[in-house]
Amino acid sequence: ALSSLPNNNDSTATTAAMATKTPSSSLKEIRPLWDHRGGILARAFYMVSNYVLAYEIDTAAEYAMNDNGVIIVIDRWYASTCAYTIARPPVLHDGDGDGVGWTSTDDIIENLPEEVYDWPQDLQLKPQILLVLQIDPEIRQKRVEHRASSLSGSGGGASRFNPWDDRLANEPQLGSRILEVLSSIKGPNAIHSLNANATETEVVAQALD
Repeated sequence: ALSSLPNNNDSTATTAAMATKTPSSSLKEIRPLWDHRGGILARAFYMVSNYVLAYEIDTAAEYAMNDNGVIIVIDRWYASTCAYTIARPPVLHDGDGDGVGWTSTDDIIENLPEEVYDWPQDLQLKPQILLVLQIDPEIRQKRVEHRASSLSGSGGGASRFNPWDDRLANEPQLGSRILEVLSSIKGPNAIHSLNANATETEVVAQALD
C-alpha cells in the first residue's frame, strides 16, 4: 500500500510511504501449499519471498519516490526468516516433512559462526530500524485463537494455516530462541524491542517514540 505523509519541515511537501509484508500479497495464493509441505521446502519458499518483495519494493518505490524519499514499513522481512530458521532448523527427512527443533539455546546461538547472522549481500535493501514485538505466551495464544475464530468459514487464506502457532504453543523455549536470534541480526542500523502485550494504539506509540 502506498500513501503520502506530511513533511514536518515543510507544510507543502509530502513523503511517500509504503507498507508491505513477507510473503507479499502476490504470493498469497501459493503460501498455504508450502506451509503444508513444511520442512526445508517451506524455508526455501520464505527465503525466496524476501527477494520477490525486494523486487516489488524497488519497482513501486521507483514510481512513488520524490525529493523527500520514501518510507517503507515491512512486516517480517529477512530477519524473521533468519530467526525462525536458526531457532528451529529444518531437516531433510522427518516423517511428515516437518522440521525438528533443537532442545538447547546453547546448541543454536553459541555454537554457530557469527556469519549466519549477517544480512545477505545480494539482498541490498536493508532496514534502518528493526522493531521486535515481544509478547507473553499466554496473550499470544489468546490472539491466535481469536484470529482463528475470525477466519473460520472464510474459505481459507494465507494465514488460516500457520504451523508456527502450534510450534510456539508446544515448544516453550522456541519463542525465546527466536528473540535471541533477532537481537543478533546484523544489517539493521538499530534494533528496538516493543511491548506487544499492550493495545494496538500503545504499540504504535512505542514504535513512534
